[in-house]
Amino acid sequence: MKQKRYLYLVLLIALIARLAFSLIIHPIQNYLFSDMQSYLNIAQRIISGSQQLDNIFYPPGYSLFLSTIIQANSESFFLITAVLQSLIGVISIWLLYQISTLVLKPKLSTLFLLILALYYPFIDTTGYLLSENLAIFFLALTLWLSLKFNQTKSNPWLFLAGISVGIGSLVRANLLIVGLAILIWITITLKSKLRSVAVFTAATLASLLLVSGIYFKLGGQHRTSSLNGGFVFMAGQCLVGHSYDSTGAAFGPPVYMQRDIHKTVQFTQPFTNSHYFYQQGLECLKQRPLRLLEKVSENYYLFFDNISWPSSNQTPFNLAMEFSHTAFNIVVLPGLLLAALLFSHQTKSNRTILVFLWCVLFSVFLTSTVYHADIRYRLPFDAIFILISLSGYQLIAKLRNYIQPGIKR
Repeated sequence: MKQKRYLYLVLLIALIARLAFSLIIHPIQNYLFSDMQSYLNIAQRIISGSQQLDNIFYPPGYSLFLSTIIQANSESFFLITAVLQSLIGVISIWLLYQISTLVLKPKLSTLFLLILALYYPFIDTTGYLLSENLAIFFLALTLWLSLKFNQTKSNPWLFLAGISVGIGSLVRANLLIVGLAILIWITITLKSKLRSVAVFTAATLASLLLVSGIYFKLGGQHRTSSLNGGFVFMAGQCLVGHSYDSTGAAFGPPVYMQRDIHKTVQFTQPFTNSHYFYQQGLECLKQRPLRLLEKVSENYYLFFDNISWPSSNQTPFNLAMEFSHTAFNIVVLPGLLLAALLFSHQTKSNRTILVFLWCVLFSVFLTSTVYHADIRYRLPFDAIFILISLSGYQLIAKLRNYIQPGIKR
């Protein structure tokens, strides 16, 4: 009972912190520019019924979320958005806490809960019209459903996880890679796996049929990923910092500015021509094959030498974000190393879950290597990094107690 009271208290603190940030400290309506304005513009076009390629340049899931709020109450749009994003953030924390209880002892699970409640990057995401907050929710939901399957061996949980993977990819395309992580995990951990693989695959494919229909309705193309993938792929292979397309539109990934990459190119096609930009990226790789090795090393930028945009451009929020990232690197990265080195000392049940979580983190590094290393790819997965890190510190404490003289074995 005491543990439940503490859980509810921390979740209340988390909610108050997010509401205060997104309504008072960092009101959403004061930060409408660049990607944030684009998401809102797409939402408004969705409401008007305008079918055009610009609607699916970004994954449209977040704009669909915004369009629903506008249609429900346009006059209180920003207030409702702030409240809903705060609630979504708290639900995500609860789901992630439930996952932590499967790996961590109660005291460390409670610490994990408190960390997530006050973790600045997660609070920061509630103060923008950006997809990270919703992406964290779908990631947490997918992992929770998958681990409920692991506990019960009941395939309906896995079916729901497959649906969550597909729908979540409408918000962040790389959440679809988490589906690959789930398939790998099922294959290497289950003895009777064929039915489970079939159930999960069928659910994911069914949800992707729905996703394809949504892309067609909004942009006139049957597809399962957004059009910006081509441009981002090109920029990652060709190291283009500033781009102009055939319509005169301009694009410059903020992470490239932070890395002092300012190469400028004028393209003869619109940014929505994803196929064209994938071809341009492949041409750059043909000319510089060693770029593939460079890209692996650039996973470094997931953790160091850049601050997540757009807070990186705003004082004092850039200071809070920089402090948070520094603390993450100092505390979490050593814990990850411990968790990897001491993995064999985990209990069998913990190993099963941690293998799954490590597979999920693989999707972050794969995304970063294929496209370009942007800390915003990492942020939705930060809770998983922290959880695995705490499992490493937990092992150190366990082993120290085991070898300490006088401790009963």
